[in-house]
Amino acid sequence: MKRLFLAACICIAGLANVPAGQVRSVPPLHVEYGAKPKFAFSPYAAKIADHSLRNLVASGEKLDVAAFDGLGSDVSLSWDDDSLHVALEAQGREVNGDAILSDGHRTVRVPIGGKGGKSVDIPWKRISADGVPPDGLVFAVDLEWSGLDRATLRAMPVDVRRAYVHTSLAAHTAKEEVFRENAHLPRPDMWGKVKFGDDCTAGTRKVDGDLGDWPVDKFAKAAILPHLIGGRYAAEFQTAFDDKFLYIAARLSHPDGLPVNSALAETGAGYGGGDALQIRLSADGKGGSSICAWMSPTGPALTIDTKNPAKRDLLKRGASLAFGKAKGCVTMEIALPWDALGAKAKQGDEWRMTYQPWWNGIGRRFTFFAPLVLERPPAKTVAAKVPKAGSVSLGVFDKAGRLVRTLLKAEGREGGEIAEPWDLKDQ
Repeated sequence: MKRLFLAACICIAGLANVPAGQVRSVPPLHVEYGAKPKFAFSPYAAKIADHSLRNLVASGEKLDVAAFDGLGSDVSLSWDDDSLHVALEAQGREVNGDAILSDGHRTVRVPIGGKGGKSVDIPWKRISADGVPPDGLVFAVDLEWSGLDRATLRAMPVDVRRAYVHTSLAAHTAKEEVFRENAHLPRPDMWGKVKFGDDCTAGTRKVDGDLGDWPVDKFAKAAILPHLIGGRYAAEFQTAFDDKFLYIAARLSHPDGLPVNSALAETGAGYGGGDALQIRLSADGKGGSSICAWMSPTGPALTIDTKNPAKRDLLKRGASLAFGKAKGCVTMEIALPWDALGAKAKQGDEWRMTYQPWWNGIGRRFTFFAPLVLERPPAKTVAAKVPKAGSVSLGVFDKAGRLVRTLLKAEGREGGEIAEPWDLKDQ
């Protein structure tokens, strides 16, 4: 199996069901010990909140989501030595889903939601063998609002879907970096290498949408946040070539295998209309071609970026594109004639290439995620009065009289008022 680096492009707030919906990444959530910061979350919160969760947490601001008919919720977080505490309060419609905590090695999902919301605890011992919160934590809520079905999402105005609900990733990259602002990886040196005769196998392919004639072990795979949401946003790619064409096979996760895109082929901008696949390739590692494939309202569309509109439509220049449907995914097969690419590869050549699938955001699930930073308040002092100079022991006890922490154990002190520091940790 190929080793891929990927870069997620976060285009808005939330995430969707098997490829659709939205992903939102924000600054780290800083949660003080025992405190309860609150943030508001809705499928359309990104625009309203100006992409700033940090300000919401600091101010406790509650988003006005009345215009979205109850599509929102308040999420509160707090923590102590035993657990992370999560509270969910619906702002209108019933909301259900999961609270998710991961350190990159272990992932814990806990159901949350209901008509009035719900509070859940995620014990540290479920994610750490010693029960101590580990570093590198990521918190997420993966939610679905009642009544927000696929038909409703499909009926949203096109400009709303374009602006708020696209999710994308850059797959097959040369550098293990996250390009949050620039997922299209504009420089060819950022793209992955493809060697013809090795990564790109020699042989003619029948372009019919059926990937059964492609070697299974040659597919390069990528996914967005697989440790949090599994294969909801997953993709596989492979290339082949012969004397006439460069062939590309793609398998993109999709809830029903029916790609949705409102852009017409004349626009050359399928990435702005819904489900699409952008392909970038370069023969010399300097200049490059950008190609976009999608299912337009009038049928398959395959275009190349060019200043000459007459050369934009590749299907009119000898290229082929076919779609197929499989369980939980849509398949694509493409044949690109060498003359349309302006270069021709031969056995042993090495080109730069990257893929950028786009999902249209009509799924029912939305996911917020962010790094979690657990902070303790400054150490406190425990005051006591010592009757006379001598050996002193001092401890902190809970309401049941159990010893929580020993601060002094038979240590010499002068008589009078004393104050000993306590870092708020247990024994």
